[in-house]
Amino acid sequence: MFIDEFYSSASDTRRADEAHILVIEDDKSIQSLMCSILGLAGFRKITVSVGDCPMEGLVSMIPESERILAVIDFNLEQANGVHYANQLLRLRPDARIMIVSGIVEDVVLLVEVAANKEVEFLQKPFSAENFVARVQHMLNS
Repeated sequence: MFIDEFYSSASDTRRADEAHILVIEDDKSIQSLMCSILGLAGFRKITVSVGDCPMEGLVSMIPESERILAVIDFNLEQANGVHYANQLLRLRPDARIMIVSGIVEDVVLLVEVAANKEVEFLQKPFSAENFVARVQHMLNS
């Protein structure tokens, strides 16, 4: 199945306008790929950061009425993804968090966040289909 076929068949059931996706990833190629996948899947409200912008600034751009799903890389240069997840949950306790990492040992550190909020973990590398399905699952639950 081609990626564009997957998205064209899935996009009519997707309620992409109901949430704002925040992508925090310092690898520009991975960040660009994630945003492209999300855009092709029908998500239109996407904000990106490399982890160098204060969370308060990012969140202030998103209306309180919009749900937030943050896709956060665990291994950021400025701080780890758990730090950013905790900042976001302090500002918006209703936010959903997906931590992504290519290092399996990072899962242990998710306990810090999981104690406060349900957190999803997605192992890199991941397929476009799996990424979109996990995002959609988090937004629907």
